[in-house]
Amino acid sequence: MAMADRAAQFAPFSALSGYDDAIVETARRTDSRPLPGEDELAAMDAEFARILPRLGERPKIALSYFVPDPKKEGGQIVGRVAALVKVDAAKRLLVFSDGLTVAMSDVLSLRLEE
Repeated sequence: MAMADRAAQFAPFSALSGYDDAIVETARRTDSRPLPGEDELAAMDAEFARILPRLGERPKIALSYFVPDPKKEGGQIVGRVAALVKVDAAKRLLVFSDGLTVAMSDVLSLRLEE
């Protein structure tokens, strides 16, 4: 048998293709969706009432929100500061100057940056 043919029979073989990717995906951590309490919801409502009249000024908002994971249960809590451009009440969305849209139901906290 030629040396090249002989070497081919000892080449690595993966009987379980995709197994390594599945292990990595399973090990990837996600956070569960936190549920704000009544006091936190009341504080967000009060802060939102302060923000709405200033919407034309594109106020900067410090925001934390939940991003659901597309592949498995849970998600990630993200924080950022961005200029609020529009509130779409019909779709219940906050639209920011950088193109980000956040569903109001995903907002965990918001604060007007003065």
